[in-house]
Amino acid sequence: MPLFLSTKTPLHRLIYYSRSNVPSTPQSSTLVRDIVEVAARRNTAVGVTGALLLCRGWFLQALEGRPDAVKEIYTRIRADRRHTHVTIIADDRVRAREFGGWSMCGRELSATDEAIVDSLEASAKFDVSTLTAHSALRLLSKVRDQQMRNRSPLSV
Repeated sequence: MPLFLSTKTPLHRLIYYSRSNVPSTPQSSTLVRDIVEVAARRNTAVGVTGALLLCRGWFLQALEGRPDAVKEIYTRIRADRRHTHVTIIADDRVRAREFGGWSMCGRELSATDEAIVDSLEASAKFDVSTLTAHSALRLLSKVRDQQMRNRSPLSV
C-alpha cells in the first residue's frame, strides 16, 4: 500500500542527476544508506516520495510530492557539497506517484548490478547526461522494483 495517497493534492515530480564528490569505495554504500535514512525521515514529514541511485560516480534522483515540498527539498539538495553539476532532467506535474510506497529508496549499483543499466542503455557506457525523463524514470523504477524484491528500502 502506498505511503502517500491523495487525489486532491497536485503532484509534482522532479528528476535530476549530479556528479558525486564521494570516491567510489566500500564506504560509498554507507553514504547512500545514510542519505536514504535521513531523506526518508525528512520526506515522510512533508509527504515526499522518491528514489536515489548512485552509479559510476553519478547520483540520479526522483522526488515526488506537493510542488512546494519538492522545491524545498531540491533547494537543500543543490546546496549539498557531496555532489556537483546538479542538472534537472524533469520538473513536471504528474497524475500519480511512481514511488508512492517509498519515502525514499536508494541503491548504489555495484559491478554485478550493471545489468540493470546495460538493459536500459544501448551502449556499454552509462552516461547519465543522455538520460531522458522517460529513461531516467525507467531506471529509477528498476531500482524500486529491485528494492521491493529485497523487501528493504534501505538496501545497498
